[in-house]
Amino acid sequence: MAEIWIKEERVSKKFLDDLGHYISLDEELDTAYFIAADGEDYVEENKNLLLDFLFSQNKYPLFISFIVYEDQTDEYITFFKENNIDFTLNHLEEKRTSYDFFGKHQYHPPCFTVKIKDSNSLALILNETFWLPAQNEFYSISFSDN
Repeated sequence: MAEIWIKEERVSKKFLDDLGHYISLDEELDTAYFIAADGEDYVEENKNLLLDFLFSQNKYPLFISFIVYEDQTDEYITFFKENNIDFTLNHLEEKRTSYDFFGKHQYHPPCFTVKIKDSNSLALILNETFWLPAQNEFYSISFSDN
């Protein structure tokens, strides 16, 4: 069994600035939780811990927002459409830089928000996207469309 670490944080301007992502909230948010399992396969452990927690809450809809790499946008659009998952796509104001053989490219990161209506969709989405927070990409889960 994995060890579990949970940290409660008061949400403030400093807290949001320290996250390292450009985040603005449409509504008031008092508290955020960081939860992590530790172990040999910590990514899978964290995903399973999160799934168990959200399944036990049994509260829908859930809204999952995450940033993908620019070249994955079409792949995720297709995935959501094929699985009848409601989503919105916004491109953030911040810019990211990537490099290839042709040089430096800047782009506005694509940010998806998906609306999860049931446990089957939740499992499908987490299994498809949970590698993103494991790569330190922005990933947020909320009970409101914030």
